[in-house]
Amino acid sequence: MRRGLVGVAIAVLLASCDGDASECDADAIRAALASASSGDVVRVGACRVRGPFVVGQGVTLEGVGAESVIEVAEGELGVELTGGALARLTIESRGRAGVAIGGAGEVDDVEVRAARGIALAVRPGASGALHAVRLVGEVTAENADDTRWVLVAPGPQTATGCAAATCACEPGAIDGERTCDALGRWATMTATHGLVVEGTVVADDVEVLGLARVGVLVRDASATFDALHVADTIGAAVVASESELVCRDCTIERTREGLRGQPSYALITGGGTLTTEALRLTDNDRYGAVAAGGAIDHAGLVAEQQGDVVVWAAGVESLALRALERDETIRTSIADGEFAGVVISDSAHVSISDVTIASVGSSRRPVGLIGAIEIGDGLHVIRSLEDVVMARVEVSGAARAGIVLDVGGAATLPRFEQVSVDARGSALGAVAGAPVAGTDTLQVATPPGGWDSGIERLGDAVTNDAAFTGALDAVLSAMPPSATEVLGVVAPMY
Repeated sequence: MRRGLVGVAIAVLLASCDGDASECDADAIRAALASASSGDVVRVGACRVRGPFVVGQGVTLEGVGAESVIEVAEGELGVELTGGALARLTIESRGRAGVAIGGAGEVDDVEVRAARGIALAVRPGASGALHAVRLVGEVTAENADDTRWVLVAPGPQTATGCAAATCACEPGAIDGERTCDALGRWATMTATHGLVVEGTVVADDVEVLGLARVGVLVRDASATFDALHVADTIGAAVVASESELVCRDCTIERTREGLRGQPSYALITGGGTLTTEALRLTDNDRYGAVAAGGAIDHAGLVAEQQGDVVVWAAGVESLALRALERDETIRTSIADGEFAGVVISDSAHVSISDVTIASVGSSRRPVGLIGAIEIGDGLHVIRSLEDVVMARVEVSGAARAGIVLDVGGAATLPRFEQVSVDARGSALGAVAGAPVAGTDTLQVATPPGGWDSGIERLGDAVTNDAAFTGALDAVLSAMPPSATEVLGVVAPMY
């Protein structure tokens, strides 16, 4: 009799492919998924059910909306898509990952509320199609400066024995929402990563909010986003390493340092290619878009209120910073930043066109163990002279200088076309010079051959530039000192 009832339950559940029946029994859902064939839809009702679930090739696990909730317990993997689809559900995860995609998987109209680990992961070799997906961690705009986020862990740590000289706790121990890490420190267990891509992803209308380390991590992979929104990350909002990343109409905002004392990054890439269209960076504590190598193309970038360099291209094969031609032209605009609007170091094939840079404040940053430099420049170009063109560029309101150019040992010089620099007070317009050996300074000198032909100086830049003969602090490091560490971030095991 018991066997017969289970059989009837499975039959009714699979029959819901063509009807309106729903199911709120987790074991029955698992049984239905195990026996489902490609094209079947297994439904979850307006209720809470306990995972994990595995959705096979061509099968869809579908709820009725936000009221269909899958709970994921500590240490578990919520929903594994091995070629299947997930739709119209909410997942509340305290597990290793809320959703993991293997094979070809689709996720549509799903919200993952993660309190541990990863919200959604795409495994190596897998491909994911994401639409109307919301991944939410525990960090908010209001609590980002809490001390609990100084040390975080994706879940309970392994009991390894104390690896430090002294330990405040026994590694692997649990105290409420805290776990003791390998160095004997208490760390808050929380969602550390929002979306991890190690395969291929095509996504639109995706929101990633409140992660404690990385919002979106793309490693040795390919990801195309339309209308991605990443906010309230402590650490790095988007990290892409040796990957192909396309981001159209994406917004990255409120990327925070918190109390960790480590610089935050809105977007950082290492190698590979990066293409953005109408990327918007707003109210990020430190760096905006940093690229270490690779080929970079920003069209129609709009950046406001960055606390450090807005665009830093370090050792890139090519850089385009330009307008975006749509129904109406979107000119690249950088405003209300600190330290520098654009830094280009050790790079070639640079094209900066139809760009406006305004109101860059001066700030002081540490260099090396005991040094510091103070800069407030619009464009800062170091060891980058091969095939560099700037056209239709307007720079105004830079606290120190509109354009600072390193021409030390130059065989060729950049080409300027319709470039204007407007300086007020003691600020400089456009100056060039060569690095002083053993220092972090650039000695200003006038290069031969009319290097600044094509630059129009406005305001006080006319007299200030002509009179200035001193040295300026310069960014002579290849890239931010913490960039290598951030690009080396890996996802927790899932």
